[in-house]
Amino acid sequence: MRLLAGVSVGWLGISMLADGVPSLLVPHRVAATGGDASTLGLVTLVAIGLAAVTQAFAGAWSDRIGRLPVVTAGALLAVAGLGLLLLPDALLPAAVLTLAGVSVVQAGYQPLLPDRLAWSSRGRGAGAKGLFDVGGAFLGFALLAAILASGEATTATVVLGAGLVGPLLLAFALLPTGRGPQQTAAPGPMHPGDRALLTRLVLARFLFLLGIYAVGRFLLLFTAQRLGLDADAAAAQAGTALAILTLATAAAAVPSGWLADRIGRSAVMLAGGAIGAVGVAALPLAGSLPAILVFGSLMAVGSAAFGAGSWAALADATAERSTGRLLGIANLGTAGAAAAAGLFGPLIDAAGFGPAFALAGVLAAAGALVGWRAGASAPRPSLRPIEVFD
Repeated sequence: MRLLAGVSVGWLGISMLADGVPSLLVPHRVAATGGDASTLGLVTLVAIGLAAVTQAFAGAWSDRIGRLPVVTAGALLAVAGLGLLLLPDALLPAAVLTLAGVSVVQAGYQPLLPDRLAWSSRGRGAGAKGLFDVGGAFLGFALLAAILASGEATTATVVLGAGLVGPLLLAFALLPTGRGPQQTAAPGPMHPGDRALLTRLVLARFLFLLGIYAVGRFLLLFTAQRLGLDADAAAAQAGTALAILTLATAAAAVPSGWLADRIGRSAVMLAGGAIGAVGVAALPLAGSLPAILVFGSLMAVGSAAFGAGSWAALADATAERSTGRLLGIANLGTAGAAAAAGLFGPLIDAAGFGPAFALAGVLAAAGALVGWRAGASAPRPSLRPIEVFD
């Protein structure tokens, strides 16, 4: 349990920033200054896109010099970016620096799961990761909703900075000292079939998460328009909704990880992707906050299942190789989807939320199908117990 907690609790702080900054803090700044969906889309596209590229290099760096130095460097960058957010007319560079820093933290932290856990435990590890991941998002959304409703931007940045550093310190305190055998062994070349599997998993995550992120990125603006609210009130309502939905995701994360170990990665990805796609496509029908929560709950449960299955499959595909580099590259599917979601801004301005969210639902369904086929073709490794290191 200590090992599972050590490779998972750090996601609490990572997600507070990675989800809270682009979903609430940046949209609030845009709405408060009279910006539109296109402005929000451009800022997040550039910031998250650069962060995704940064992670690919940082992951390879973590293979060479170790996970902790990379995590530390990323945390310092993220805290500096949060400070820059307090300056007027610095939204874009501040968002870039903050999200790039969080991306570097993730590059050093995420390989710990395949580094330290055997195949037979990676589904549970992915479920625990999902629990802390969405737990961090919940804290970020809940705290930011309350803080931004009162206009306290300085307090918001201080809370996010502390929320990032604290869980990371706890994570490395829980992990045993020394390096696991996967980190010390020379990585072998990937078989062409392994490369094809990794590519399909990355594509599946990109398509599914693009549909999910397209909704999350513009939920504040959707709430403001649909419920007729100003920026501060919309931030409070959207933040409350996102916080409630993350609780639903957290509740589904651990059982989804258990199922991924029992019935396979493929089935869990397909079921979760299908449920999530229905929730995305149906959201434009919502005309009240309770209705938003109903359709959003489908997205939440579906995301938990798809995330647990796909993350366990990625850990399987990258274990015992250059894990940091490969997961950094694989995260282009996740961060690339988060960045590409910004492209929905001009579509929303031109056609409205209905067509945009319908397209997002189609993309999420396509990701479920690709993930199902990828998981079905993955070999099942022999079972080993959880490894304990000196």
